Amino acid sequence: MPIQDISKLSAETFKSVINHTFQVPAGDEIRLWTLRDVETKTLMLAPVARTCGEGEELPPKAEMDKKTQTKLAKAAVAEINANLDALGYTGPKVKSPIHTVTLGFEGEAGKDTLPEGEYSLFNESLGTIEKAHVCHTVRALDDPFRLKPTAPLYDVTYYI
Repeated sequence: MPIQDISKLSAETFKSVINHTFQVPAGDEIRLWTLRDVETKTLMLAPVARTCGEGEELPPKAEMDKKTQTKLAKAAVAEINANLDALGYTGPKVKSPIHTVTLGFEGEAGKDTLPEGEYSLFNESLGTIEKAHVCHTVRALDDPFRLKPTAPLYDVTYYI
């Protein structure tokens, strides 16, 4: 199977392999992770929401000049970066308005958490996937009575 860059794969591609196992090379060993969820976020740049009642025509899009578009785009990018910082994401910063896909993986129970960074993933259906930037999932909502999670959780966020 060919090697694919993660940014060339859609959310639907990954949704088709939820609960499948991915192999993650880490030093001298291969870790087995299970894909648990796929989340997409689309950034909409519009000055005003467009709504209409039943049987009515949708109002036309408001015309935006270049200056307004640039201002909205910069504000949206700043908001995305602030949200990623608040979640504890340490990967690359967003540079322009984009669509993001976040893959949630569950690692192997009893294994130490792998360091954050770029990894390759292998899945029998998808082949080898390169340039997956792995970040630890924030476990703030975990059961407070558990002292140590049984399996590490990881997020892979990429832009399309």
